[in-house]
Amino acid sequence: MPGKQMKALLLWLAVSMPIAACSAGTTATDKEDAPSDRSTAKTPAIDKPTELTLYHPWGMTQQLFMETEGKYVVKKYPNLTFKVLNRSNGTLEELVASGTKIDLVYATETELYLLKQFNLDSDASDLIKLYGYDLDKVEPAVANYIKTYNGGKIPALPTQLQTLALYYNKSLFDKFGVPYATDRMTWDQLYDLSRKLTRSDGGVVYRGYADGAINNSFRFNPFSMPLVDPLTNKAVFDNDRMKQYLDQLIRPLTIPEYSPQSDTINNNKARDMFRKEQTLAMVTMMTTDFPRASTGDTVNWAAVSYPTFKDLPGVGPQPEIIMWYVTSTSGNREAAFLAAAEMTSVHVQTELFKEGSITILKDKSGLGTFGSSLPDLSGKNVKALIPDKYAEKSPYSRYAPTAAGQLVGVYVQSALGTKDRNTSFREAVERTDKAIEQSISTK
Repeated sequence: MPGKQMKALLLWLAVSMPIAACSAGTTATDKEDAPSDRSTAKTPAIDKPTELTLYHPWGMTQQLFMETEGKYVVKKYPNLTFKVLNRSNGTLEELVASGTKIDLVYATETELYLLKQFNLDSDASDLIKLYGYDLDKVEPAVANYIKTYNGGKIPALPTQLQTLALYYNKSLFDKFGVPYATDRMTWDQLYDLSRKLTRSDGGVVYRGYADGAINNSFRFNPFSMPLVDPLTNKAVFDNDRMKQYLDQLIRPLTIPEYSPQSDTINNNKARDMFRKEQTLAMVTMMTTDFPRASTGDTVNWAAVSYPTFKDLPGVGPQPEIIMWYVTSTSGNREAAFLAAAEMTSVHVQTELFKEGSITILKDKSGLGTFGSSLPDLSGKNVKALIPDKYAEKSPYSRYAPTAAGQLVGVYVQSALGTKDRNTSFREAVERTDKAIEQSISTK
């Protein structure tokens, strides 16, 4: 595999492994990164040799970081060097216990609790004001969330996003003479396509749709419904809206010819049926999970935007936010902030956008074509991987993944018809509350 393609793939993988419409235009400049009034902002500068220690909990290596974000940061700040640590060097807890001083932590918004647990969380609001950092350039759903999710404190700057998308197998649509899926479909339209595609042919069962990211489908639901109340730490997903959402997720699975089985409706199996067995016509996966011919995928795929609801026209799922956290223990706090800020600059975001990293910027008009450096995305409907409008983020709770895991059980029971839906929801709430109570009691 060519080096550039491998580098881009590794960047995608580094983003997509969880710890717990784009057109050509004129080139943007870093002048667009700051508010129009810079009269009171301090001029960004790092005047003396400074080393920053970064912690990346997944597979980011020193070399990969310097080949992606790092090279742009040191170009702007030549006095800056980086030391990159990842899971091979130890967990965050182990590194903190050993006395390792970390300046920046790369993590999703969900991992804020880890930084709090180890007293690494901080508030960068003063630095945002000092250097005139413009949060208004960021996607509204992201900016609104960052300003509020930590009690008004801003512990990190966003750098990348990922969310849900709908992928389909063009060959199966061709095989059965069904028109291709389209952008901005409603869930009713997805069901109609599923009904036409679900059948037995030549002794093989072909299924129209399955969810290959069901946990995240609940967490990033387009209604912005919280799964856990952050004030009471109680599950709050037993409501009519969530049941409406669940109904749409399982409706294609209830088509008589579908024959849902417990081993055919889990995340991994759904992805395998789509990518390997090629008996699944449509699948929901994260935007970082698109099939790659460069790694052996042979499915003839295309992508369209995540289905919408009639009462939420044009609203996609919530984004998952990847951020650089400036730690409370950093001995180079201003330098750490400036490095993180540079990674969110228009210039750097433009380059990462070309390599398949979904930008945090609101204005994408000058960024070029998404994924243009990735051969696997050549000729693909890449605009489908970026919603026209993200749903607002639901209030932050570290226990949302716990609740989502219990909702997966409701999804399975409802699809298989093994338990009354209301009972299934009630019991899932009880299990979630018990799990949260146990987690709190063991702190």
